[in-house]
Amino acid sequence: YISYRGLLLFVIKNIINKLSGLFGLIIPIVTTIVLTITLLENQWFSWTKNALSDLGRPDASPILFNNGLVVLGIFLLIFSIGLILNFKEKLGPTVLFMCSFLLMLIGFFPAPHMLHEPISMIFFISFSAGFFIIGYNFYSGVFPSFIAGIKILALMVVVSAIFAFIFFVFYNWVAISEMLIIYPGFIWCMVYGISLIKDDYGFRD
Repeated sequence: YISYRGLLLFVIKNIINKLSGLFGLIIPIVTTIVLTITLLENQWFSWTKNALSDLGRPDASPILFNNGLVVLGIFLLIFSIGLILNFKEKLGPTVLFMCSFLLMLIGFFPAPHMLHEPISMIFFISFSAGFFIIGYNFYSGVFPSFIAGIKILALMVVVSAIFAFIFFVFYNWVAISEMLIIYPGFIWCMVYGISLIKDDYGFRD
């Protein structure tokens, strides 16, 4: 006897996993493309004197940069759904799910809009917190199995966020701090995205 409802749910979940994995895979690729183009168009940008959001100002590359943030937010939204479905611990993935909306809002309200700075701060704090939670649960034995590379990378994301905080507080290197938070996190999304595509993610309920 075949449960068609169970089979349908299995197929739907498998499709969602594949789509989530695909979007997780391309998140850092799209990020690199958007940043490379905008940086080439704005030679004045300084990694130690500017914030990444300065690239979205009206006198910079607002269309590409801000729309790129919205697109990345959509990608992160779809990817985080895959995390929620496959992680037994839901808090970390849920935080990343909320971060996807914050990332889109950063693009909708670019600098110097009054809402831009508070939204950006909430995003970076939440994004770091999400990976702190995910990293903690990797090393606290919540997961029955794991992929060693993803586990190590999760720790690297957490360490990178700590250095980002140090650089921001003591040196005010805003852009560097932002990169140290988002890029390692996005690389983790890529690695785990590949695992979702391969059905080799090791976090089944």
